[in-house]
Amino acid sequence: MIAMSEESRYFLYLIEQYALNKGITGKETLDLFEKQNLVKYIYSMYQTYHTERVNNAIEDIDSKINTYSVTPNDTAIPPAAE
Repeated sequence: MIAMSEESRYFLYLIEQYALNKGITGKETLDLFEKQNLVKYIYSMYQTYHTERVNNAIEDIDSKINTYSVTPNDTAIPPAAE
């Protein structure tokens, strides 16, 4: 059996829960997190996320995704001011 950190286990759990919540696959979820440069952020939020409802984590991640739009070259940029 391969040892895995608590953070890594929770990250995988969060991928599964996010995918179920959004009706997408785990791979699509991971691709989205990577494209939006959220993997390190999600790991850094472990202490907060794992003590709250998983929906709080999903809502927080969605707010980060909705804060940026992705250009064709995968560079996250702030949205244009209205």
